[in-house]
Amino acid sequence: MGKKVYVDLTHPFSAEIPRWPYFDKPEITNAHTMAKGGVLTSKITCTMHTGTHCDAPRHVMEYEFDGRRARYTHEMPIDAYTGEAVVLKLDVEPWTLITDKHLDEACKKCGIDPASLKGKVLCLNTGMHRLFDDSKAYYHYSIGTGIDAGKWFVKHGVKCVAMDSQALDHPLHTAMGNNGMTRMNLLGATGKPITEEYKDCEVRWSKIGCRKVRTILIPATKEQYYEFMRPLWREDKRQQRHGTDEVSADKVRDDYELEVPDDFNLEETILKEELLAALRQELAALQDINRTILLMLADGSSEAATGKAVGLSQKAVNKRKHKLYALLKEHLEDFR
Repeated sequence: MGKKVYVDLTHPFSAEIPRWPYFDKPEITNAHTMAKGGVLTSKITCTMHTGTHCDAPRHVMEYEFDGRRARYTHEMPIDAYTGEAVVLKLDVEPWTLITDKHLDEACKKCGIDPASLKGKVLCLNTGMHRLFDDSKAYYHYSIGTGIDAGKWFVKHGVKCVAMDSQALDHPLHTAMGNNGMTRMNLLGATGKPITEEYKDCEVRWSKIGCRKVRTILIPATKEQYYEFMRPLWREDKRQQRHGTDEVSADKVRDDYELEVPDDFNLEETILKEELLAALRQELAALQDINRTILLMLADGSSEAATGKAVGLSQKAVNKRKHKLYALLKEHLEDFR
């Protein structure tokens, strides 16, 4: 049995933390200071659901499904929010309503038997945490769940669901849309309410790597786009080369009990090693004269000196060099 690891999933809390559109900004002040009173105490004023938090039944209902009054947070057992957890990666686009079909597909792709989730905490990794910011991209156009996903969680006995987006709910199921007493029906990037944008949004098939996915176009900065897409591109490239076997620094720590520095990028290191191995293989397959030309040029020899060593003119070496570079570039395309 592998060792258990406790993972902190929270965003750092501060007065500047991104918050739900109608929440007040947190205020953090000193009630006492060391210089004046000999002790340091702080006063924090904020809405309870600011930042990373856990919802109790009372947040959304008066009565639970068994008929009893819905419980507040302090009435919930601590193990309702803690325990053995499973991370389920969902390859979905922003503004997607997660359904039971998405969850089934994700389990199949990750090799997880849904029946094994009974009594466990299920953490949904949608990639939205990479967009965590005071922005429309994170709030208005967030991923979320609905009734179909909820029934799926109940069916498989999931104890608790954690999510990396603004809420468990899809934004159009909340007051950001046209729901509840505090309905805001917020304006989107086009100037229309997001409920209207959703009806009018352009839905099309796009290609990410070798996969075709159904996408909805939403406004985002270049930085937000690359932050969200880079992990998807890396994963797609990795699967093209290796299939679905996972390689990570966490796996190295757990399987081999090795200490890995925090700044060590295992994937990048492995990719470099694979590139070198592939390059050596390509060089070995070349004719001796062509391999000698590339190795001498790589060592800093001039084209004239290289030509003299292999019995060719400088012009002939230059011509071969460009042809060989083009050939290697084509054969090593997957590593670009």
